[in-house]
Amino acid sequence: MKDCVRGMAGSLYDTVFRSSPIGSYLLSPSADPVILDVNDAFLAAASRTREELVGARLFEAFGSDPDDPSDTAVDALRASIVQAIDTGAPAQLPAQRYPIPVRAADGSIVFEERFWNAVNTPIYDEDGRLACVLHHTVDVTRQLRAEEQLRESAQRLRLATDAAKLGIWVWDIAAGTSIWENERLYEMFGVPARTGAIDTDRFVRDFIHPGDLDRYRQAIEHTLASGERFHFIGRFIRQPDGALRWFEMTGLLHRAADGSPSRIIGTAADVTDRREAEEAVRHASLHDPLTGLPNRAMLFEYANRLLPHNRRTGQRAAVLFIDLDRFKPINDTHGHEIGDIVLRQVAARLSCCLRAEDIVIRLGGDEFVILLEDIPDAATAVEVTRLIVDRINAPYTVGELTLSLSTSIGIAMYPDDGEDIDTLISHADMAMYQAKQAGRDNWQFYSAACSASTRMQLMIEERLQSVLRAGGFRLYYQPVFDVASGRVVSAEALLRWPHGEIGPDRFVPVAEASGMINPIGRWLLQEAARQHKRWREKGLPAIPISVNVSAVEFRNPHFAGGFERTMADQGVGADALQIEVTETAVMSDVRHAIEVLARLRGLGVKILLDDFGTGQSSLAYLARLPLDKVKIDKSFVAPLDGDVAGRAIINAMIALGNTLELEVVAEGVETQSVLDYVRHHGCRQVQGFHVGRPMPGDAFEAWFRRQAGAAGAH
Repeated sequence: MKDCVRGMAGSLYDTVFRSSPIGSYLLSPSADPVILDVNDAFLAAASRTREELVGARLFEAFGSDPDDPSDTAVDALRASIVQAIDTGAPAQLPAQRYPIPVRAADGSIVFEERFWNAVNTPIYDEDGRLACVLHHTVDVTRQLRAEEQLRESAQRLRLATDAAKLGIWVWDIAAGTSIWENERLYEMFGVPARTGAIDTDRFVRDFIHPGDLDRYRQAIEHTLASGERFHFIGRFIRQPDGALRWFEMTGLLHRAADGSPSRIIGTAADVTDRREAEEAVRHASLHDPLTGLPNRAMLFEYANRLLPHNRRTGQRAAVLFIDLDRFKPINDTHGHEIGDIVLRQVAARLSCCLRAEDIVIRLGGDEFVILLEDIPDAATAVEVTRLIVDRINAPYTVGELTLSLSTSIGIAMYPDDGEDIDTLISHADMAMYQAKQAGRDNWQFYSAACSASTRMQLMIEERLQSVLRAGGFRLYYQPVFDVASGRVVSAEALLRWPHGEIGPDRFVPVAEASGMINPIGRWLLQEAARQHKRWREKGLPAIPISVNVSAVEFRNPHFAGGFERTMADQGVGADALQIEVTETAVMSDVRHAIEVLARLRGLGVKILLDDFGTGQSSLAYLARLPLDKVKIDKSFVAPLDGDVAGRAIINAMIALGNTLELEVVAEGVETQSVLDYVRHHGCRQVQGFHVGRPMPGDAFEAWFRRQAGAAGAH
C-alpha cells in the first residue's frame, strides 16, 4: 500500500492531490479500507490532523461502525469503493450524510452531521496493478440546506397564498400570454385548471368588464412606462356563469438583461365581499337609517357638484329648511315607535313633492332640508313650498291613530343668500326660526331681519364666555363595558352646561364658530386628567377616560403638543386618556390626521373614531389611519329593534371593524334586545343608557364601587 503513496510522490498527480482545494484521501483497495494519505483541504474540512487519520481504518476514523447494517451511509460508501475496485472506473457517490469530527473550542472532538458528494477512483501502478483508491469529497451541506430552505419557503408561500385566497399569475409581455400559477386563480375566474397559457387579448376580452377596460389598460401602461407597482381594482366576468366579481390585482415589473420590460409577476384576490361591505358602510354614511333619505354628508357631496354648475350656467337654486310643528307631543304621547313611523311617512311625502334632480335629506330629529336645483326664480321655490305644506298638513294614519302635523319652512336662494351650502343651510335655518316666531305653519324667505336665530347664537356666545371665565362647565362620565365580561373598560367624558338648560348640540357649534372651543377643550382635557388621578388616589383601578376632540381643535397644529404637555403637567400616563375624533374631523385633511394621530399613538394613547358611519371615510382611509377603536353612531344602534335594514348596516360595520382588527363600540344601547343583538354579532364593547348613564365624577366613583361589590358578591 505504501507503494501507492511512494509512487505518487513528486509526480504531477501528487502535486494536484496535495494542492487541490477539494478534500481528498487515498484508501487501500478493500471493502474496509485503511487511509493511506490525506490532503490539506480534507484535513481543514474535517478539523483533523494527518497523524490522526493516516493509517486508521476509514470507518472507525469517522465514528462509523462498518458492521452496523443500519448505517446506510457506510453501506453506500463501501458500495462505491467496491464498485470502483471491481469496474476499474470512477464510482460516483450521491450526497450522503456523514458524522464529521470537528474540534471544539476546548480541543475535544465532536461529531457534526454534514452532507458530502464523493467520487472514488481506482489508481493503478506502472504494472497495471490496483494500488489504491483516490477518494474526492465535496461538502454540499450548505447547498442542500439552502435547497431545503427554498423548498420550505415555496411551501410557506403556497400555504400563505392559499390561506389569503390569492391567485398567482405571470404575464410574459413579449409572448402576450399569462401563466396562472395556482389553482386558486382558475377557481376565481371559473376556468378549468391547467388549461395552459392564457392569451392576453382573450383575457381582456372575456374577463374584464367593458366599463373597466380603459382603467385596466391605463394601469398596465403606467407600470410599463414607469416601472411602478401594477395595481388595479375592477369588475371581472367569471366564466361560465357570467357573474360579476370585484378583483384586486397587483404585480411587479421584471426587466430583461437589456432593461426592457419582460414580464409582470403578481397576485389577484377576489375582493367582492370587501367592496360590498365598503359600499354598505358608504351607503350608511350617506343615508339616514330611519327614513332611508340621504343625510347631511350626501347633501354636501351633492351640493359641491351642483353649485359650481349653477355658477357657470347662471341658474338659481333654493335650500328649504323644514321643521315639523307639534311633532314632540306625538313622541311624548304615543312613543318613539309611532313617532318613527310618522317620520317615515313625512319622508315619503317630501320625496313625492320633488323632481328627480332635487334632493331631500333628513338633517336629524324632525328637521329636513331640500335642495332645489336649476330653478328660474324664487316663485318656483314658493310653489314647491306650498305643495310641501299641503302634503305635510294632511292627516297621518298609524294603526287606529289619526295624527296631524304642520311645518315651518325657511327658504334661502342661491346665489342671493349664499354661494356655498353651509351658508345657505344656515340662512334657511334662520328663516325657519322666523317662520316659527311668526306663529308656525308657514314659510319665510331669508332676509337680514332673520334675527331670531342670530340673537340666540349671540346669547349663547355671551353665556359661553361667562361660564368659561367662571369655570362653570361640568364633566359627566358614561361607562363603556366589555360585552363578554361585563367589565368597565373606559369612560367617556361628556361636557355639560352648569344647570343643563342648554344642550351640547346647541352650545358646541357656537363655541366652534366663535373659537372658544379651544380653551374649552383644554379645560376638558385637564379636568379629565385630574379626575383620573382622583379615582386612582381613591383606590379605583386605572379606568381610561376618552375625551372628544372637535374638528376645530384637531385642525390646530399645536394640538398634539398641547395634549402631551397636559399629560406631563397633570402627571398621568398615556393609558389615562383616550382621544375620540369624528370622521368629519379626520377626513377634512387625511395627511394631517395621520400625522397627529400617529404622534399621539406613539405616546401610547388610544385613538377612537367617533360617530362611525355618519361621515365619508372609505375603507382605504380607515385602513391607513392609526386607530384602535371605532364607535358605531347611536343613530344606527338605537333603532335596531325591528329595523331589518338597520341590522344589515350594523352587521357590515361590525364585520368591517373586526376585519381591520379594531375594537368596535356600539353607542346608544338603550334596550336589552339591542345589547343582545350587538353581542351576538361580534361587537366587543357597548355604551348607552341601558348599561350605564352619564354621571358626575363622584357619583361615578360610588356607582363603580357598588358595581364592583355586586360582582364580588357573586
